[in-house]
Amino acid sequence: MRRADVLQVMDGLAREQWGLVTAGQVRAQGLEDRWLTTFVRGGVLTRVRLGVYRFTDRPPTPFEDIKAAWLHLDPSAPASQRTAMDHFSGAVSHTTACRLWGLGLQALPNPPLIELTVQHHHHIGGLNLRLHTSTAGHPLAHEDTAVLDGHLPVTTARRTLVDLMRTETDPVVVGTVLAEAADRDLVDLDDMAEHLRHYAPQYGLPTAAFGEPLIAYLLGKTTDRGRAAMDHRIGRVFGR
Repeated sequence: MRRADVLQVMDGLAREQWGLVTAGQVRAQGLEDRWLTTFVRGGVLTRVRLGVYRFTDRPPTPFEDIKAAWLHLDPSAPASQRTAMDHFSGAVSHTTACRLWGLGLQALPNPPLIELTVQHHHHIGGLNLRLHTSTAGHPLAHEDTAVLDGHLPVTTARRTLVDLMRTETDPVVVGTVLAEAADRDLVDLDDMAEHLRHYAPQYGLPTAAFGEPLIAYLLGKTTDRGRAAMDHRIGRVFGR
């Protein structure tokens, strides 16, 4: 195949997935790996992470590192053909979902991890990457995800908060995310009290500490920004 034809194939893939293309997708099109080597050496492609490349003449899109990691979960399949429910796929989750939703940014750990929840246990290489596996007791369901930026599955704010509590995330992070999500009407505080109450003992609270006591505890741990969001919202929810 001619160079121009190879570039056309790769460009067609990249246009549908944030300017990125994977080595697996290139192979699935019947193209040899040598083309990737040639284009990287020639400055046509820039390697974003192992097996994921961006056309150098295109600026990186926001959260490119996250998108590249998600593509690498199932590197042969185009983004447009994947969902969070696929066997080898998954969704952006936990603190990384917070980044995409713009929640709790002041409280999130730095440097950030890329956290993904996958349907079945498998391993992909890369620094600052943590995979969580969907389980029978805590499955990742379709209603737990939303699609952002075209094709990127991300856990909903409610599922994200449950995941944060389940993994015993710092209550400052949980409280700030909760306050900001409620302020933006991404979650309902009464609903969250019910979904989060099972994890109260992990934070030194009795199992019975559901409803307003649990929510008040978490919101009391927020950053200044989260506290401002809490003050804006908490009075209306609890009739204060």
